[in-house]
Amino acid sequence: MKYICYSTFFCLLFFLVLSVLFIKNSIAMEQKEYKLETPTYHLHQININMPQEQNEVLKKEIENFVKQEKEKFLNQIIDSEVEKDTLYTLDITYKNFCDEQYDSYLFSITTYTGGAHSNTTFKTINLNRKTNTFLEIDSLIEKNKEFLNKISFETRIYFLFHPKIENITMLLDGTRPIKENFSNIIFTSQGYYFFFPPYQIAPYSAGSFEIFLKKSH
Repeated sequence: MKYICYSTFFCLLFFLVLSVLFIKNSIAMEQKEYKLETPTYHLHQININMPQEQNEVLKKEIENFVKQEKEKFLNQIIDSEVEKDTLYTLDITYKNFCDEQYDSYLFSITTYTGGAHSNTTFKTINLNRKTNTFLEIDSLIEKNKEFLNKISFETRIYFLFHPKIENITMLLDGTRPIKENFSNIIFTSQGYYFFFPPYQIAPYSAGSFEIFLKKSH
């Protein structure tokens, strides 16, 4: 009888030890998987200047844009091994253009992820107040097939003698009559602003450029 009791006791003890080991291993595996799902980021700082927009449609569009830019930046610096002691940055600022017909925003997105200097790009969002719909350059091209040719020509004439334009090849390439070159557009009742980030029509040192063309196109 004693033998049976001892056997039973040791069997229970054995299974108890196995259970504890199994639980520990399960916890360890879960922790390992959790670490794999949690990315580490390079040292960074994010500064976003958000407008206090009242229009819900426009507000949502701006929020989606900011979210995408933040995610894009974070994806660039996941597990970064480059320049570990360097601070990577994302800065988003805006300028609002508003009149009786349009409510438009120009966003400047400046990022630094290593290298000689930061990089700046633009994003424009245009809302037609009367229809509560968004506008892009495509709507102007659809109305006038010569629109791109006309703004390309006028832009080249305007910048040809600009004191900061030294590389004519860059100017001609950055103002070719394709919509990608003029996608940074702001709609107003009087005309259109076009914005060109660094490197599009001139070297980085020259900075960015803008032009306003009256609504005669």
